[in-house]
Amino acid sequence: MLHRILFRIGTNKRNPSFFKILRKLKETEFVSRQVLDEVKHKNARSYFAFISNNSSYWSEFLSKHDFNIGSPDLISEIKKLPISTKNDLITFNQEMRITGPFRKIFVAETSGTSGQSLEFPRNEYWDSYNRASQMHFYGWYGVKPWFKSIYLWGYDLEFRQTVKIKLFDWLLNRVRLFSYTDEEFEQLGRKLDRFKFIEGYSSMIYGIAKKAGADGRALNNFMMIKGTSEVIHESYQETVKKVFGRKMISEYGAAETGIISFECPEGNMHLLEENLVVEIDGDGALLVTNINSQSFPIIRYRLGDHVELSEDLCACGRNHRLIKEIQGRIGQNIFGFKDKYPSLIIYYIFKNIAQKHGILLIYQANQSKKGELTLEIEKQTEDINRSSLKNISSEVENYFKDDLLVRVEYVDNLKKGQGKAKYFTSTVQV
Repeated sequence: MLHRILFRIGTNKRNPSFFKILRKLKETEFVSRQVLDEVKHKNARSYFAFISNNSSYWSEFLSKHDFNIGSPDLISEIKKLPISTKNDLITFNQEMRITGPFRKIFVAETSGTSGQSLEFPRNEYWDSYNRASQMHFYGWYGVKPWFKSIYLWGYDLEFRQTVKIKLFDWLLNRVRLFSYTDEEFEQLGRKLDRFKFIEGYSSMIYGIAKKAGADGRALNNFMMIKGTSEVIHESYQETVKKVFGRKMISEYGAAETGIISFECPEGNMHLLEENLVVEIDGDGALLVTNINSQSFPIIRYRLGDHVELSEDLCACGRNHRLIKEIQGRIGQNIFGFKDKYPSLIIYYIFKNIAQKHGILLIYQANQSKKGELTLEIEKQTEDINRSSLKNISSEVENYFKDDLLVRVEYVDNLKKGQGKAKYFTSTVQV
């Protein structure tokens, strides 16, 4: 009861639009595809009118591409616009921003799997929509966000930030674990039967299930096991179901786009169609237009993931279109001399550097031998290179201690192959 009250008080203060949006999502949960398309067209028209009226940059952009806001087929009009990439969002970052009028603005950051750092403003309605949609999806499994949970996600290991995050986690009634060393797992493992759901990196959920299974644990208290940020390999599921009593489900999205799709109890990934226009490019890459992104328009954004859509109807009764398959998010581990770590630690090292020191780096990590890691970073000025090397050393020490030897190499340009660039590659044989 206490955490439910705290959740409602905190949400009303931080995200005033949250509960209104949640009610709207419930109203459209089981409507027909025709109604969903009508809702999407209506929201898209309001969105493009807003950015055109409140930004000379976007007004000129739409005019340049002969975009007709009054068109009865607005989705076709959107396809006239050029595809945008993360590099575009970085290069034209200041021009793309819209300053108001908004109730609130939140600063969002991401280093992303491409290794390019990005910071952008997220208006309150956009932020609230993402949070409300997540709560809406959790409701498919009977889960409330104030239920006691395990959160397998990264955080800043600086003392002051750690204290702040631990307080925040307590308010949300959750326990956070970042790595799965034997010592940390033993502390958590004794309490696994106290939790209602678990969420985080799929590779870490599998790691915990594997350790618990080795001890003969079989739990039936979990209502939802949600993996995100990485591919959920089928090889994970047998162990996860054996230990937690249910399969691991998937949430798919990105910091720039928000949640894109969520897996229903029937095992299908439903698109969040009320606020997204989703396309597949000629080579199979996903393009996303978020029609809540008023403060920093995300239009025909190319995530890099190759996605296959399906027109099939789901037995759950929800008529939102389905994602059949997602490719490109592969969870890998970094191997130290003694322990192993989620590869997304690399993401948090560079995100921390961006947040704390304002240094945005383009990077790629490579491992060919246990206990050793190479970080390749594109060169900037000598001052930035010296400063970044010092900060990288500090962050590496925070996360890996003396378990990993990290070598930093500054290069003119990172080598990128076909398709989506990977921020981490490994040839370590396990």
